Amino acid sequence: MKRAVAAWFLVLAFLPCGAAQQGTPAGGPGKGKVGLRFLGTSLKEVLKTFEQYTGKRFLFEEAAVAGKRVNLLSSSPIPVANIMEVLESILEVEGLTLVEVGEAPARIFKVVPMAGAAGKATRTYTQENMEEIPPNDRVVTLVFQLKYLPAGKVKTAFQKMTTVPDGLQAIEGTNLLLITDYASNVKRLGKILSQLDVIGPKIVRETVKLKNTEPLELVREIQPLINIENRVYLAQLQRRVEERLRQFLGRRGGGRNARGMSSTISDVSTPIGVVPVPRLGSVIISATEEKLPEIRALIESLDVKDPEEKVLRFYPLRFQDPLSLASTLQGIFDFSRLSRGRGGKGRT
Repeated sequence: MKRAVAAWFLVLAFLPCGAAQQGTPAGGPGKGKVGLRFLGTSLKEVLKTFEQYTGKRFLFEEAAVAGKRVNLLSSSPIPVANIMEVLESILEVEGLTLVEVGEAPARIFKVVPMAGAAGKATRTYTQENMEEIPPNDRVVTLVFQLKYLPAGKVKTAFQKMTTVPDGLQAIEGTNLLLITDYASNVKRLGKILSQLDVIGPKIVRETVKLKNTEPLELVREIQPLINIENRVYLAQLQRRVEERLRQFLGRRGGGRNARGMSSTISDVSTPIGVVPVPRLGSVIISATEEKLPEIRALIESLDVKDPEEKVLRFYPLRFQDPLSLASTLQGIFDFSRLSRGRGGKGRT
């Protein structure tokens, strides 16, 4: 008797408003409204109910749903067209998610553990259609092409902001960042990155031909100044990144996180550098657009003749023997130095 009452209660709980007694929504799947009420119902039975209401096919392993019970109370009927969002929320609570496979009419929704969702073929978006990402609990992937910020550093800084294990992947050599997570969080992270990836350094390069200085020697002389310029620039970049992050994370609770994340993101390779090219007698400047003229002017100011530099000149002799003349001239120079040491004027 108790089992019969429980079974009848379950039927009433799933009965949609305006639906026929067999439990199918009036007008067919996806139409009408339904009052949902699950009290300790097995997840497998819940999936069957949503399959009936939506007309969609769900594929799952028995081990993924075994032992999972659902408790849901709905005070008012829900449009059948919107109950997929309810199912996605139910699965999120159970550590599961939906992954679409195939195209209509053969599309199937696979129920998979959240821990393995990053390796599945989820629906993919880019920056161009990021606004189309639905604000629901389905797992999607965003392919984000970073222009200034390094993808590897962004991955490290944002890894605690995702719920999917390994949900952030940096594609080496391309500066692409793959974000796999619940759609609502993916859209949020995409908006944050869109605001941050406009304040990185725009690097330009220029080759400077040296006239009087060896490239290696000049680079050694100015390297301490270049190091100072880099430290100042990176400190300014970190402050700008931190301020942007505080706007999204909040100034109170997110203050500490913003500081740590901005430090990680701003820890980039030095934007200013000077590389010697001895073969060409030149140096290559790599710097931001605003700093390049300053570095060029510094190099030009140092590329001057050494006032104490010894100059070698060659004189072809027509009549004298080179060794004999060299001995004579050396004697004259030695006598001149000796005379000056004694206070004499020497020879002229």
